[in-house]
Amino acid sequence: MHARMTLVLVALGTLLIPHFAAAQDEEVSVSVSNRTSTMMQVFALWDGRQTIRLGDLAGNQSRDFDVTIRGQELSLAVRVLAQGQRSERVGADNPEDFVTVRPGDQIEWEIRRVDPLEIFLEKFTSGSGEIAAFTGPSVYDAEIVEGQEPRVSRYTALSAMAIQQAQDQEDLDLQAQGYRSALDEIMQGLANETDNPEAYLHLGITHAALGNYMSADSAFDRAEALYPEYLTQEEGGTQIYRLNGWITAYNEAVGFVDAQDAAAAVEYFQLANALYDKRAEAYINAGGQMVGLGDLEGSIENFRMAIAVIDSPDGDPGDDATRQAWDEQFWPTAHFNLGQVLGMLERHDEAVTVYETLLEREPDNAQARSSLALALTRTGQGGSAVTIFDEILASDDAAPLDYFNAGVSLYGADELERAVIGFQKALERSPMYRDALQNVAQTLSLLGNTEAQVPYSARVLELDPYNAYVYSMHIRALSESGLQEETVAALELLQALPFSIDNLQIQPTNSGANIFGQAFNRTMAPGSEITLTFTFYDDSGSPIGTQDVDVTVSDPDVGFDFQLSFSADHVVLGYSYEVGS
Repeated sequence: MHARMTLVLVALGTLLIPHFAAAQDEEVSVSVSNRTSTMMQVFALWDGRQTIRLGDLAGNQSRDFDVTIRGQELSLAVRVLAQGQRSERVGADNPEDFVTVRPGDQIEWEIRRVDPLEIFLEKFTSGSGEIAAFTGPSVYDAEIVEGQEPRVSRYTALSAMAIQQAQDQEDLDLQAQGYRSALDEIMQGLANETDNPEAYLHLGITHAALGNYMSADSAFDRAEALYPEYLTQEEGGTQIYRLNGWITAYNEAVGFVDAQDAAAAVEYFQLANALYDKRAEAYINAGGQMVGLGDLEGSIENFRMAIAVIDSPDGDPGDDATRQAWDEQFWPTAHFNLGQVLGMLERHDEAVTVYETLLEREPDNAQARSSLALALTRTGQGGSAVTIFDEILASDDAAPLDYFNAGVSLYGADELERAVIGFQKALERSPMYRDALQNVAQTLSLLGNTEAQVPYSARVLELDPYNAYVYSMHIRALSESGLQEETVAALELLQALPFSIDNLQIQPTNSGANIFGQAFNRTMAPGSEITLTFTFYDDSGSPIGTQDVDVTVSDPDVGFDFQLSFSADHVVLGYSYEVGS
């Protein structure tokens, strides 16, 4: 193989990996200091409606956050992560717990205790100076005495009536106004009775309806702590209301996905899971969105959680059709995506285990077999990988990338004849796949089968007309085949190249492809600029779009690295280029 050319293993998963430009939003600066020894998560609460996860805080740790403004009033909520125990979640509910903020304000909070929660506003810096400290949500300060019976009191009767009136409203604005009125009734009642589980149940229902999911979760937690039977009651218990809140938060997250706001989508998927952790869908979607945001560890955690929910007897699909979808679609998808992300972090041993688990259930999953073989190759188990790739070559229904990767691995194992079969099968399914064309030409060249090589190297040059290396390989094959007239013509074209393109390859994704390459000067003035127009093709060989990239050439021995991205709604393998005007 040519010294500068390598055959690259390409792994493609089912993950959508978008890259979104950061919006230029107005922000406030938030500093949170955890003065306890407890691990916790902190959240921003806006106007009692939106809850946005800021991040994790270890014991005795301080962190700074830039928070996009989503309202006028801001407060802080905390989720306590008690190791080995069910997490306790607490939130702010009183109007006095909120501060009015404007762009550029700086807020410093200090968490001093978690039982009961004590949050102090240490400093508020704005154009008007500093605001004095305050303590956190007093509604949760009362001691929990388990075994309290829910009771209808004057306060809960009024809040139940207010909730019913809000639910009966068809107009969404009037409905929200009704729930805010219900919230006022509930808070007045809690000022007089802090040990009534029904009051906290009403508080959770109201907060969930207002989209204040962390506070809803905290209220349900309080209700369950006072009256554990709420956890098992099919009617009137907390689980049905948690599920309703999960559905609302999940749908809001999907809306953010549609709007290509991955960060907001992840926040709402996480809020859905915090409120109700017995559904798999939000975990899988959060995991996929986190990949695009670069949070691979978070992605792994969410895919593992999705698998755990599906495998758990406590998982709640709701009906037989959803259960079937979990088993036949979500479980394989979560495993495959988990393996892909582990591979991105080069945790290939773990990826091997994940793919093996998937293949135990779905032994005919060609994509999983190909990914397992790639992971085995990267862990030094090339022999086992070659066996798997042989099985792929023997099939007629694998994807082009599966055949391509099989060819690359067999090439690395010096199984050149079978490598050719892999590349040829990839080309049968994607005829404009330039990388597969070059690989089969190189492999036939090494085999000394120059007569078979000529049509392939000629085809590469049609798609990649400034590739000096492929020209050299093609000219040698023409000469050895006795085609002297064609040899002279090709040599003249090579000598006339003003620049050359080398190390060109495609990186396919589920949403298009990325191209990487280098440009080398041959006869042009140093500093000259060139525009390359790339055309992309679907697997039938039809063009689907173009993308330009500008390159600058300098000294002949200095390469100019370039790359470009092309977006599509499917995998893209085929491409070519020409010099633009």
